[in-house]
Amino acid sequence: MSESREVGETIGYQLRRLRRLRGLTQEELADRANVSRDLVAKLEQGRRQSARLSSLASFARALDVELSALLERAVPVLEIEDSEADGPVALRNARTASGTVDRDMPELSLALGGCEPHDAASVIERLVGGDAVLSLAGVARLVHEWLVVDPPQLAETRAGRRIGNGLVDRVERRVEQLRYIDDFVGGRDLHDLVARELRVTIGLLKSAAYTDELGRRLLIAVGELCQLAGWVASDAGLRLAAQRYYLAAMRAADAGGDRPLAAQAISSLAYQAASGDDARTAVVLARSAYEGARGTATATTQALLLERVAWAHARGGELTQTERALDAVDRAFEDRRAEEDPPWVYWLDRDEIDVMAGRCYTELRRPAAAVPLLSGVLERYGDSRAREAALYTSWLAESHLQAGEIDRAGAAALRVIEFGDRVNSARSDERLAYLRHALGPHRDVASVRAFDERYRSGRGLSD
Repeated sequence: MSESREVGETIGYQLRRLRRLRGLTQEELADRANVSRDLVAKLEQGRRQSARLSSLASFARALDVELSALLERAVPVLEIEDSEADGPVALRNARTASGTVDRDMPELSLALGGCEPHDAASVIERLVGGDAVLSLAGVARLVHEWLVVDPPQLAETRAGRRIGNGLVDRVERRVEQLRYIDDFVGGRDLHDLVARELRVTIGLLKSAAYTDELGRRLLIAVGELCQLAGWVASDAGLRLAAQRYYLAAMRAADAGGDRPLAAQAISSLAYQAASGDDARTAVVLARSAYEGARGTATATTQALLLERVAWAHARGGELTQTERALDAVDRAFEDRRAEEDPPWVYWLDRDEIDVMAGRCYTELRRPAAAVPLLSGVLERYGDSRAREAALYTSWLAESHLQAGEIDRAGAAALRVIEFGDRVNSARSDERLAYLRHALGPHRDVASVRAFDERYRSGRGLSD
């Protein structure tokens, strides 16, 4: 094979992969790079084997990557550079000046070939134990490895206390019970309980002896617990702990051969990154999760992963990509078969999809689209799930404010307090603080004044 043909194939593969990760059509990429759509199509399809350096440089700028990323056969490794614990982060190419991959975190590699559950448990324990300095550093690298490394076959386990189906059945039931408890209890109240359950289950995975099949089930149970621990940690305001839990969930699910669960962990990282004002990283992670699990995930799971794509684009202010992702959510959900779904996706229904669409339109400052979606769901929403009611009502209040409906915004914000007082959630507290700031200039309106007084009295604040 000639050098020009080898480079051409590499460019086409990389161009298609990076374009899809950023949610762009061929036409949109062509417009951004100021080239013809025909050039993009021919390169991606392998019908053209070369391109001018100036065109490649334009592609690189349009895709926000180094030019070398289009010229390498391997998928470019991206790392997240994080100089402050929860400060702004930026993607950079994780190759050294010599062109070799920087492997300063080998213990966190997802290349698990031949790894036994006991060994995987040790790495997972490190991740959730908090001794690994992660923040967001290395997240994209780990996701890259997850995308390109096939799930390993579990090897025969070593000697130890042998356990049977009964105990593993009980572990799985306890995970399911904790998952449902999260529907009604705030993260600050639930975190310690989930963390303790996770430690015990990791200990079982490390010390016991079991068959290959039971080992796989235990790894998946640990992955689900890590995923749940990440969710409640985020709800408790423990962002760095949540990131460690999500990475551990990805590792455990991958070791157990459950690719959709690994994708769910990655998409949760994306959701947190987007909510923390890092939309660019969030888009990369969310699309990586969807692309990595699309061949194995059920239709409902794909809808969930696509919701995170939509949210990431919305947080980045990208209306077209957001609406395209929301349309894909609807199409996937229409094809759902509940009997095929994993248990952890039970909560995604039509109302939740409408809420996410409403939230996206709120972020995009499209209140005319957001208000009907959010208010329609909240009219049907039960008071028992106070955290979700508080969060969803907060976006409704924000949409009313965007529409200039100040009295309605104040009344909705007051309902957020009423719901929020019944659940110990950092996320609802953050939304309330945001609403108080946003409504500050309108304290002459009666409902806003009532909201502000209730907010101050509940927190012991003075005028």
